[in-house]
Amino acid sequence: MYSTEKETLHFYTKVELIGYNHFPQPLPDAYFAVRKKGVKTRRYFLEVFDLNIPNRALKGKIRRYIESEKGEWEEQTNNTEFPIILLIAKNKYKQRSMRKLIQRVRDEGFSSLPFYLTNKEAIKTQGMENISWEEVEDKY
Repeated sequence: MYSTEKETLHFYTKVELIGYNHFPQPLPDAYFAVRKKGVKTRRYFLEVFDLNIPNRALKGKIRRYIESEKGEWEEQTNNTEFPIILLIAKNKYKQRSMRKLIQRVRDEGFSSLPFYLTNKEAIKTQGMENISWEEVEDKY
């Protein structure tokens, strides 16, 4: 846990999430929550893709999040909102193909679950403080 006067960060790695059944399985790389007094807590799942993940495997991961949102999350967490999903792709080309695939799978699952993308190249050039996250918009 990291805390300042303004915000508190609770950060958990995949290993620390073992045993929590309401988290999507297989587990995300990390889960974190940012709390600020007087403001709604923001929750996030983080996935980092070091390699070019095949579209079939990525499709499975996206579906897993959609199914988890419709599943046990709210009843196991006292009706807290499902976390925002942050995905880090290998490069901008994979990020573009991931965006299109996420849009398709969300449409199939009738979901508006929020996904945000960036890539490792952008993080290296812009630095951690300046990460720009691309929101995956609805296709239509």
